Amino acid sequence: MSGDLGPVHPSRRGPTVPSSVTWIVVGLLLAAVAGAWLLGSEDRGSGPETFATGERRDSTGDAADGVEATPADTASSTFVVLRVDDGDSFDASDGAVEFTVRMAQVDAPELDECFGRDAKDWLSERILGELVRLEETATGPERDEFGRLLRQVSRRSTNLNVEIVRLGYARHGSFFANEDVDLAVQMAAAQDEAEAHARGLWNACS
Repeated sequence: MSGDLGPVHPSRRGPTVPSSVTWIVVGLLLAAVAGAWLLGSEDRGSGPETFATGERRDSTGDAADGVEATPADTASSTFVVLRVDDGDSFDASDGAVEFTVRMAQVDAPELDECFGRDAKDWLSERILGELVRLEETATGPERDEFGRLLRQVSRRSTNLNVEIVRLGYARHGSFFANEDVDLAVQMAAAQDEAEAHARGLWNACS
């Protein structure tokens, strides 16, 4: 018996798709894949990214130039104090970002001035390694001229801005009074009390 099965009838080959239609379908699929990839690239972006901590970073993950890291919310959170610089400023952290705070309307002596070391020691004993609450001034700027956050500082419900002046370790920085009028009233009264009782620098540095 011959191995020749003879011509195959066209009806036995099944339906066929024209080659032009096949290439159109392939082209549409490739275009869809390319479009999805481009959309993903746009979502990823290449510009600066702002994180929840308030630190602005670029596409490499590094801090963006000229943008100082700040805590996300200093109005309602507590922060741990890492270092005390002097009688009216310190470094703190929210666990992710480290920043410097200047106590609003507090004018403590410099470290090389009379009572400067005493002021730093007093503040260190109360806040170093402790949790403090920071409150923005009502009407003042966010930062001072050195880029430090201007804040009222409280620990265990005690306003330390007022307390350090009341006990004579610092003066009221009246030139900062426009930062918060209500705070200025408290600070002026605290200084009057310290001066009247010759406390701290009002006695040692007179």
